[in-house]
Amino acid sequence: MDIDIKELIKTATENLNLKDFKGDVVAVKVVENEFGTIESGGIGVQNVYHGGEADTMPSTSTDSTDVTDMEDIELCHFIHPSVTNDRERIQIHREIENLVRCNTIPNICLYLNQMAEVSRILLPIEPVSALKELRRMGMPGEDKEGFTYKNFSKYYRK
Repeated sequence: MDIDIKELIKTATENLNLKDFKGDVVAVKVVENEFGTIESGGIGVQNVYHGGEADTMPSTSTDSTDVTDMEDIELCHFIHPSVTNDRERIQIHREIENLVRCNTIPNICLYLNQMAEVSRILLPIEPVSALKELRRMGMPGEDKEGFTYKNFSKYYRK
């Protein structure tokens, strides 16, 4: 399966709404040589903070997930049973929340499949159950263009 990284980045960034986003924004930087081809090691991840002043930018500590913040929140039902660390469970929950708020159905399904392949989540067999849970976590409803059940079931688990 060949994925055009430039198209993936373009699609992901076109649909980002950072107005209500809480957390780190991660950008993927593609480095091309003068012939327009990506060199080996030319893809890197870079933290980008939009609109923040030096004193309001998030700390750079690696332990940014606070378990006490999430005690009253119902975590995502997809989290794999083998994930027992509370911090990792919360991180997966937040990843899925941010994913469903800022992406299209094909991108959401692609990322969910990738997370399932590495045993971070378990996806339900029926798309109805998955769609219900994703909507609970903040995915737009049927009224938003492209977020219908028919479109979701076309891309789910493919």
